[in-house]
Amino acid sequence: MNARLLANDPPGWSAKELVDELVTRPARVVGFDFPFCVPYALLRNPKFASDVGHTHGSFTGWRSFNWWIAQRLPLTDPLDFTSFASWRDQAERARLWTKRATDLTARGQLPLKDKFQTTFQMTLLGNARLSKLWGVTQYRVLPFPGGRGTGEIIEVYPGATLRTMGLESYKSRPDEAVRLGIAACATAGIKLDIDLRLIALACRYSSGYPEDARLRRGRRFSELVARAIRRMVPRVVPQPLQVVPQMRKRARGTSLTLWFR
Repeated sequence: MNARLLANDPPGWSAKELVDELVTRPARVVGFDFPFCVPYALLRNPKFASDVGHTHGSFTGWRSFNWWIAQRLPLTDPLDFTSFASWRDQAERARLWTKRATDLTARGQLPLKDKFQTTFQMTLLGNARLSKLWGVTQYRVLPFPGGRGTGEIIEVYPGATLRTMGLESYKSRPDEAVRLGIAACATAGIKLDIDLRLIALACRYSSGYPEDARLRRGRRFSELVARAIRRMVPRVVPQPLQVVPQMRKRARGTSLTLWFR
C-alpha cells in the first residue's frame, strides 16, 4: 500500500482495481466516504427512475437502485456519467438536491449535488462499486438488510467523526486531524501500517492552496485515519489491523476508501 501511494502516478487504485482487490483479499470492515443511497422520497418516485431509463416504476429500495446504476456505469477508465444527465438538470435541483436523514445529522453533502463540492459522481460510482461487491457474496452492506459473507461495508463521515473528537474544522487543521485519528486508533488497538512520509505530507496538506505532485499523493490522509472510529471500532476485533486507503482520482469527485484487515 505504501509503495503504491508513494510511487504510482496517479497513486492508489482505479474503481475496478479496488473492487478486484477487495474480492481477492477480503476485508473484515470496509469504510467508504460517499453517500450509499439517495433520499427515500426519490427512491419512491417513478419519474426519478424513468429519467435514467428504468422502465419498471420506481426503484423502491436501495438494492434495485444501485443495481441499475451498475448496469449504466461500467467501471471503465475514463468513467462515463452521460446516462445520468437528467439527474443534473438545473431546473430539477429543488427536487434532486435533497438530503437523507443521515446527512442532516452528520452535516453531509447532498448525494446528487453536482456543483462546487460535488458528490454526484461519488454517489453514482460508489453505488456501482457497492453493487459489484454485493454480488460476490463476500460482503454485507450496512444498514441494508440481506447480503452474504463475513465482511461488512459501512458508510463513514470524516467530518462528523472528528467533530465528536473536538475538532470542528478539520480541513484547515490537517495536522491536528491526523494526531487525533492516530491516537483514537491506538486507543482502540488498531495498528496503522502507513509510511511516515505519507503522514508528514498529510500534516502539511491544505485544501485552500495549490498542491505539488508529491503533496497530492498524501492528500486527505487526515480523513483516513480518523473517519468513523465511533462506528467501526465496536466491530473490529482482529489485531493487528491494516488501514488501506484508495487515493486514485479517476474522475472528479472520486471518494477515498478505508478498509480493515
